[in-house]
Parts: sequence; C-alpha cells; structure tokens
Amino acid sequence: MTYVLLSLWALFIVAVLIITFGKSPTVFAFENFDKTDIPYVTIDIQGNLFNMIVDTGCGVSMLNKPSIKDAELLYKKSENKISLSALTPDSVEAGCIVIDFNIGKKKVSEEFYLTEHEDFASFRSLYNIEMHGLLGSSFFDSNNCRIDFENHVLIV
Repeated sequence: MTYVLLSLWALFIVAVLIITFGKSPTVFAFENFDKTDIPYVTIDIQGNLFNMIVDTGCGVSMLNKPSIKDAELLYKKSENKISLSALTPDSVEAGCIVIDFNIGKKKVSEEFYLTEHEDFASFRSLYNIEMHGLLGSSFFDSNNCRIDFENHVLIV
C-alpha cells in the first residue's frame, strides 16, 4: 500500500513539473532505500551500470578508482585536483575526470574526483550492494535536480 501511495505521489510531482516547466523530467525512485536507508540511484556510464549514493552534503561527485579501471571507461582528464577528507583527519589529493553518462533518458556530463576510499567497499559487506561512488551537490546544482527525501525520489 505504501508503494502505491509513493507511486501516485511521484506521478503527481511529475504532472506538476510538466505543467510548470513544459517538459518531462526524469524521476528516479531511490533504489533499495528500505534496506540501506541511504538513497542511491543507478546511472549508465558507457553501457556500464554504477550505483551512486545521493549525497547533498558532499560538494563534489566522486567515483571509486577501481570501478572505472574495471569497466575500462573513456573519459577526459581534467586539470582540477582536490584535497579530500572524510571521517579521518587525513586528506588525500584526488585527480578529476569528466565523464558523459545517462541518467534515465537524459545525457549529462559531470566532473568526478577519483578516490579509493574504503567506505564504498564497506557497502558490499554491510548491505550486499556494490557502490561505485556518489553524486554530490555539484551534480544536483548543474542539472537543476530536485530531491524529495520524504517520497524517496530524485527528479532530474
């Protein structure tokens, strides 16, 4: 019953957005939210599916370095570098790449900072879900996304 109500609510949001903006947005229900309590979406990068945490608290988007090596992705290197720090006081310098990808039917481009942070690997042992990175606030700002945490929906 809850899923039916959430689906109806998502359809209502889409109808309002179409009327307001005149184009059809892409709506994503956060995947497996009931199992992890951590919102994530799956994106398509050159035919490879990547699970990405929705993290509005992080200013940049990140990809786990081993994930891109395994998938042999094509990307543009960027001159940008950043010093990343997480739960530990140590910070690590990370290089940046630019990748085009599909999120639903929409093709977007995003800068991803490469990391080998063990937090992504811990998802597999904790939740039996492979996490490949996160979409940070830079992605949401540049693509005019809306996040409805109450209804577990990302609107692109």
